[in-house]
Amino acid sequence: MVTSVMGGESGSQRILDEIRKEIKVEEIAHAMETLSKTNIVPKISFMVGLPGETDEEVQLTYELCVKYKKMFLKKNKFADVTIFPFRLYPGSPLYDKAIKHLGIKPDKRSLEELCNSSTKGNIKEGAGYEPIYKKYLKNPKKFEDMLFIYDYFIMRNLKRKNLIRNLLEAIAYWRIENKFYRGIFIERLLLKSALKFRKFIRWGKNYEKTPDPDVDLVSGM
Repeated sequence: MVTSVMGGESGSQRILDEIRKEIKVEEIAHAMETLSKTNIVPKISFMVGLPGETDEEVQLTYELCVKYKKMFLKKNKFADVTIFPFRLYPGSPLYDKAIKHLGIKPDKRSLEELCNSSTKGNIKEGAGYEPIYKKYLKNPKKFEDMLFIYDYFIMRNLKRKNLIRNLLEAIAYWRIENKFYRGIFIERLLLKSALKFRKFIRWGKNYEKTPDPDVDLVSGM
């Protein structure tokens, strides 16, 4: 399998210019459309939650990712399109801007200490430096809900052989396309219940395979 790794970063041209990406949203679209005509698997990542990024700009990124996922699905192909929460690294222009305009206090830890820090958040944080978006986002709950439904019900539904997962994937697509993020606690509850059920099933299978100590004692005599 041949993979093309790219950093799309954002569906907003203003954000792309802000981070000095030096590409256009149209160029990202052209690259994905071109790859969809080949057997090359695109692995493209985006990020949301930058200082100063608006809700509308976050939405643009999600809509773009959904568009690409559907584009490849229609052709029965796979595209690895990921969305990560943005991280502020000391020494970067955005970090200095956040300190100056958003009231973020300077972090005096070294980069090594930052990269080894861990987080107890219940959403996918990725590896490395713990994100601090809660310190400057106006609506961190909505932000986390959007990350949650995209990550668990669109990104992780790879085999598409489970009817329930497929239904939840369709709902996630609908939510993003219609900008409807209320009531996501239902999906969270369903996922939590499913994980508990799977854990119970695995425990049951392991229990069945565990030898009975009395039987072992008799067989050993």
